[in-house]
Amino acid sequence: MKKVSFEWKEEPFLLFGLRSNWESFRLAFHLNRALQIRLRRAAMDLDCYHEGWGAQACYPRYAYFDEVQCRHWALVENRARIQQAAAAGLFEADACQVYLIPERKEIDCFLKVVQAEESAGRAILSRMASMGGLQLAVEIDAEQLKSKRNLIF
Repeated sequence: MKKVSFEWKEEPFLLFGLRSNWESFRLAFHLNRALQIRLRRAAMDLDCYHEGWGAQACYPRYAYFDEVQCRHWALVENRARIQQAAAAGLFEADACQVYLIPERKEIDCFLKVVQAEESAGRAILSRMASMGGLQLAVEIDAEQLKSKRNLIF
């Protein structure tokens, strides 16, 4: 029997971690103004199954494809709340917070820019620095993340 192997080749992308007191829709609005893009709420959220909790979490996602520069922009939240049934009773539920990238819990949202040159990272960071509501904007090396595969969307 012949074995078939599948090799996944990822497109190069830049990843930025953002921390802000704003809700994700408001952050998307201000990113649109600062970066001159058009992030819109995606038709489907990012669903991720968390084995440790035995539950599915939905992370709100905003997307935009820039046809001129052939770049795909995506903003996704890092936190989600899930309901976990308690073992003590049938109608009791426990709400807990889960993370898309658990090793970066201090980050509220991730901005992923596909097909962007590394030199564009500084320009994007400087434009985001002009936004008043951001507490933190940092470029993240995705190769260092253990849960990097959660960023495939």
